[in-house]
Amino acid sequence: MVFWGRFNPSPTPLPYTPRMLRIALALLIATPALAATPHSGIAGTRSMPELSDLALFACAAFGVWFVRSRLRARFRRDTPKD
Repeated sequence: MVFWGRFNPSPTPLPYTPRMLRIALALLIATPALAATPHSGIAGTRSMPELSDLALFACAAFGVWFVRSRLRARFRRDTPKD
């Protein structure tokens, strides 16, 4: 585990909490269930976004929020106290 120790300031080899892993697993399980049916080959008009578009946007927004919150927590923890 020399590789992790050099780049990861945390003493544990993997800094993921069980809660974070549960969230990732839930997203991996739920995402295919929200996907639309395959394309039928007939083009139609679009009056609003498809469900898959909305699911993709929600996953991307959650990913951005999650990474920002983890980075905030990391920098809050690593900031030297005066």
